[in-house]
Order: sequence, then C-alpha cells, then structure tokens
Amino acid sequence: MKKVIRVSLYMSAVRKRYHVMTHLTEKEFLGRHAIKLCEKIGQGSFSTVYRAANERVGVCAIKVMKMKERSIKEVEVLRNLHHPNIVQYIEHFASANIVYLVMDHCNDGDLENYIYKRHKLAESLVKIVMQQLALAMQYLNNINMCHMDIKPKNILICSNPRLTFKLSDFGVAEVINPNEMEKWRQNGTVAYMAPEKIMGKPYDITSDYWSLGVVMFQCLFGRPSYFHASLQAVKAMITKENLMTIPRHSHMSANCENLLRSLLTYNKDDRIKFEDFYKHPFIDINKMPTNENYNYIVILVTDALELESDRKYEESLFKYQEAVSLLHPYIMTEPNPAQKYKMELKFNQYIYRINELCRYISDKIIHSKLCDNSFDLLKTMAKSTPKMLSGINIGVIAEEYFAEGNAIQAFVKINEALALLVPICMTEPTGYRKSLLLAQIDKWLTMGEEIKRITD
Repeated sequence: MKKVIRVSLYMSAVRKRYHVMTHLTEKEFLGRHAIKLCEKIGQGSFSTVYRAANERVGVCAIKVMKMKERSIKEVEVLRNLHHPNIVQYIEHFASANIVYLVMDHCNDGDLENYIYKRHKLAESLVKIVMQQLALAMQYLNNINMCHMDIKPKNILICSNPRLTFKLSDFGVAEVINPNEMEKWRQNGTVAYMAPEKIMGKPYDITSDYWSLGVVMFQCLFGRPSYFHASLQAVKAMITKENLMTIPRHSHMSANCENLLRSLLTYNKDDRIKFEDFYKHPFIDINKMPTNENYNYIVILVTDALELESDRKYEESLFKYQEAVSLLHPYIMTEPNPAQKYKMELKFNQYIYRINELCRYISDKIIHSKLCDNSFDLLKTMAKSTPKMLSGINIGVIAEEYFAEGNAIQAFVKINEALALLVPICMTEPTGYRKSLLLAQIDKWLTMGEEIKRITD
C-alpha cells in the first residue's frame, strides 16, 4: 500500500513539474503546441513515434509515451545529451497520462530496416557505422553513461546533409553506479545483451561494447548472433560460452575481424576497452568523412602530382592510394546524386593515375599496400566493366550459399563467377584493378577447392 502511495505521489509531482493540462482533448492539447501529427514511423513496446510538423521547428519526430517512470527518465536523460551522433532533443510536454518527446526527424528510418532492405552491409559502410557510434560512445563514456539497449532498432539514420547514424531510446540508460547494479541488471534486449548481464553478474560500460559487437555482426552478416532466441536459450548458450561463429569465406579484412572478436569477448575484463576501441585500426577515426579530411585529400593529390612530375613514382603512388582510401567514405555517405557523381569521377581519375604509375613499379608494392576495403574498391572499379561486376556479384552469392551450408549451389555459382572473371583477368592491363581482381580470384579458387573436397 505504501508503495502505491509513493508511486501516486511521484506521478503527481511529475505532472505538476511538466505543467500537465488534464482538461484538454489530445487534439486541443497538440494544437496548443502548434503540432500536427503525420504518419506513424515507429512502434516499440513502450511508445509510438510519429513524423510531425511544428510551426517553430518544421518537420520533427514525436515519441508518444505513457506517463511512466521510464518515459520521464528518457526525457531527463536526452535533454542533457548534445552530440551529432545522438538523436537531438527539441522539447517535451505532457497531457494527463501521455508524455510527448519532440526530437529531430531522422528521414531514413532505423538501422534494422536499413540492413533488412540490403540483406547485409559492405564492410566499408560498416566501418562508417562503427566510426560514428564510436564518437557517440566516446561522449557517453566521458559522462560514465551506459546506454544498456544498443541495437539496430535504436540507431536512427539521417541522409541529409550526409549519411549520419544516431543513437536513440535512452529509456533504460544509466550513469554507472555500483550500488545500483542489482536494480538495472537485465534491462535491454536479450539478443544484444552482454553475457555478464544475462548471467546476473556485475557489469560496467563494456557491456555496451558487447552490444556494439552484435550490431556489427548483424551489419556484416544480416542477422544478430542469437536470432529469435529466448532468454533461457541465450542463457544456456552463454553458460557454455558457446559464442557466435563467423561465417567462413566472409569478406572481412583482418582489422574488421579483429575488432569484431575483441567486442564479442566473453569475459568483460578481457573485452576491448574504450581507449583501444576508439584507436582501433578498423575504426580509424582519422579517416572519417570530415571537412578536414576532404582538404587533406586535396593536399595529397597535389603532392602526388608534384611527385609524379619529379619521377618519384612510388611516393606518388602511395599518396594517390591514401587519397582513394579517404575519398571512398565520402562517396559512401554522400546523398546528393550530382555531388556523388563528381566524387566518383575524381575517384576514377585517381584510380587511373594509380594504374599508370603501376606500369613503372613492382607489383609487390601494390600487394603490400592493398587497403582493408579492397573488395569494396574492386566492386567500385568494376562498375565500368559490367561482366566483371556480374562475376563478382555471382561470387558473393556463392559465398552466401556456402555460409548457409548449401555446398552444391555454392560450387555451381563459384564456377559461374570464375568462368566470367578468369578470362577478363587475362586481358586486364597491369594495374591496381588487376591486382585486386587476382587476389579475389585466388580466394574463390581456394574456396572452390575446399567445397570440392567436402562434397567428394
């Protein structure tokens, strides 16, 4: 009885604080705030999100929640967070039993649907996702805040003015306090929950890094590690330390795989710490698409031209390759088709210069300098040769069949891919694209031999 009274007093205090007007209908209430609700854009267990129009701020998103402690807490947390990779609080207000949280509108939905529409994401795009989440995590880490429910559904996407990923839904977020571990232990979503939280053990902010690892896994492979598993099933798997298996023949660079395994480390004390996460070669914050980096690309290309005119071909080549690796994220995140086309033209010009320089230097230099996103670069460079691009896409399908255990179909597709790519490679001029193509053909030949050995 005392608990009921305390809750009633708490909610009364909240309504008073939030200046709740109980005598108005919802339409009248929203009209007072110059709000017009449009279509529903999201639905969760505790809330509904609408696109809305506001005379003061224009297009926005409104999260409609029942007046509960969780709702009030989310408002209080979000209004004090200010970061470009965290959804932006605008204002809030409340009616008799409803809290309205007004936020900036993220026009491309959430990461879960984004992955679903594309089946899985290219490693270069996964890198951009993780870079931006790293910046958000750095901000939260500095105030000792644990989000506690990081998952693709809670990562929103804006494409204007540039592709941006934003953390949202801070309803269970907490500033880490050892005295309150028991109270908040199992808040979150089971499939993304760290082992220590599921097992009822003490946790800290590294629990969020496990969740980031599951998000990264889903971006790369199109599904979370414990898809549709119940709490009991996940507990049983975690107890046996039966963690996720990375699909064979997946297109992952060494840095990408290293980060994934570092995030998905069972023992939280051995899991990657923030300082190492932020500085990890795959995150590589220094290569994010920023104005500073774009200016640096201009400097690199200018230096490359000067070095080439001085016949310093190797040094010129390295400058061009660095410029290409920096420019690629801009192309991936540019929403404006005209601007993206201009960037692709520059990209192809730099690739052409790289190919020309390769005529003067050893192939060994090329192989030693292939960047982590070489497969994505190969696909980009193959766009001008439809048969090559078709062969690459068939090879990807073969890998998906093999990962699903369908070795026979995988073998058929591998042969189709190689039948297209090998003749193209034989006539391909010496250069950067040929080096990338040779490396990919060699990988698929090895895969074909393994499939044959298994099926014989």
